Amino acid sequence: MKLNIDHNIPMPKKTAGKPSKFEALLHMEVGDSVLVDTYRDACTLQMLLSRHDMQASMRKQEGQYRVWRIK
Repeated sequence: MKLNIDHNIPMPKKTAGKPSKFEALLHMEVGDSVLVDTYRDACTLQMLLSRHDMQASMRKQEGQYRVWRIK
């Protein structure tokens, strides 16, 4: 059996499971905010931002949750 060694082949990004429905929000700038319906969605968004070295803050507003990117 003959094996070929390939050079300069980029490794694809590792993905764990399906992509987040909030993936598009990674383009938020500092001071931007988004309103979500549930506390779970707000926590999911905060975790996603923190995994990309961003900080977020959340406040409850009239039964919904607003998440701001603060850093």
